[in-house]
Amino acid sequence: RAARSPHAARIRFLGRFTPPLDLALAREADLLVDPVDRTPSNEAKSSHRTMLALATGTPIVAGDVGIRRTLLPPALHEPCLYNPADPGALPAALARGLADDFAPYFRAASEGRITRCTWNALGAQFCSLLDDLAETRAGSTRMTGERAEDTRSP
Repeated sequence: RAARSPHAARIRFLGRFTPPLDLALAREADLLVDPVDRTPSNEAKSSHRTMLALATGTPIVAGDVGIRRTLLPPALHEPCLYNPADPGALPAALARGLADDFAPYFRAASEGRITRCTWNALGAQFCSLLDDLAETRAGSTRMTGERAEDTRSP
């Protein structure tokens, strides 16, 4: 079917994107495609291709499954995500993704989005969560200790 497409000369099937070539391949592409269906395993997986798209500014078309909606900013939900149960949705999404004006729009809408998913950002969020937990536990211990002192008989 790809050979019959008006974009046939631009289509290359690359298979899995794995390090260390994944970033280079994503930067080279006009469009990344993540054609997942709605299965429990796909609902549970992260989307490496979506993360690559955000990291490189390369537009993506992906099945609206799992974390993809959370990773992409709301302005990109409609143009990038499609319903995998609808047979006409993927071709329509591919046409949107290959439109001449889509790449600049994608880059503008996704700029800075990936930084919240970097190890530095995630590490800072995790440390903050641990600090909050430590403060909560410390307050809980003080309250328990105070109650214990209050209920002792003289």
